[in-house]
Amino acid sequence: MPHIIFSNVKIETVTDFAIDYTSDLAALIGCPEDWILFYANESHIIVNKERSHKDCYVEVKWFDREEKIKTSVAQLITDFLESQGFTEIVVEFLVINNDNYYENMKKY
Repeated sequence: MPHIIFSNVKIETVTDFAIDYTSDLAALIGCPEDWILFYANESHIIVNKERSHKDCYVEVKWFDREEKIKTSVAQLITDFLESQGFTEIVVEFLVINNDNYYENMKKY
């Protein structure tokens, strides 16, 4: 935890982000690096009847964290994606309730 899910971003770009920024994310979030999971959804964003190559959507699913941490994580993701040519970047944080999360049948 957390799970960071990229939509309309190539797997190579997500992999580059994971390689370059996992340590930074772990420090910001306060968790071990191996708790951070990255997903590259093979999806596309359609804007005005055309596929957009400049829009992306990132979901961060995690246990609740303070606003300062959210802002720092959103800034890190946004800065990276802007450097990759994206101009419309949405980062959404989805809080997972501990009562609703099981990993290998262990409840958190």
